[in-house]
Amino acid sequence: MARKLVFILSLVLLTLPTFLSIAQEPQGLPVDVPREDLFVLDQIYRYGVSGNYNIWLTSGSETPHRHALMHETLWYRDQETGERIYGVAISDPVYNDDFTTMTVELRDNLKWSDGVDFTPDDLIFTVETLMAQPELGQSGWHTVLNQFVESIEQVGDWTVQFNLLEANPRFHSLFETRWNGVYMMPKHIYENVEDYGSFTFPEPVVLGNYVPIQADPNGFWELFERRADPENSVAGIITGNVGPKYVLTIFYGDSARKAIAMSRGELDVYFDADIEAFE
Repeated sequence: MARKLVFILSLVLLTLPTFLSIAQEPQGLPVDVPREDLFVLDQIYRYGVSGNYNIWLTSGSETPHRHALMHETLWYRDQETGERIYGVAISDPVYNDDFTTMTVELRDNLKWSDGVDFTPDDLIFTVETLMAQPELGQSGWHTVLNQFVESIEQVGDWTVQFNLLEANPRFHSLFETRWNGVYMMPKHIYENVEDYGSFTFPEPVVLGNYVPIQADPNGFWELFERRADPENSVAGIITGNVGPKYVLTIFYGDSARKAIAMSRGELDVYFDADIEAFE
């Protein structure tokens, strides 16, 4: 009898982690929107900060996915072909002979998500504000811009010139995103901010295609909705495709959990799969 009890107890202890795993496995998606209107992607990691959309902060804001869904910079680089794709800019960077000035022509048909026109003033304001505010040090932009930029000025209706402190033939790479680039600030919002370090941008105005509408306070997921006028965004103009109405970023955990979620139809794409989950 004692041996039987020991065997049963051992069996319970061995299977307990499995039962707990099943009990903790999320069932269904955490948002109430039609699945056919929703694109679900892997959030990569659990956010330590929820609801802070001041993406330019040195610390206190998360960038993965938010930068791609919400923000725009001058250029993109296709990582497969090496092709430069125009973002806010519609020209390649143009340098003078000694690489001490760089000019760029901007799109004249973009709008912020609140309907305000994007103008060269937004780019100039972004650069000057990042240079002046040490707390806006995301990706080292505050430091590097101060290292190289003497001034920035509008030299045409939609043309901006950077005057550099020293020759730098790769200055444009700061505004050419592979993962991060200097993202445009809405001047009409940020010029009224008194304390950039504590500003959380709770109702973000964006140049990108999506705005956040719901977030898990524990950092496991965020829900984005397509802006009302995607035709006025870079993505809408370039692709002619408005994209899904909603995008959900969600953190499930390790590769096995991501694979299980994908098999249930609760994840459309995920990153960093190990070989076992991939198979």
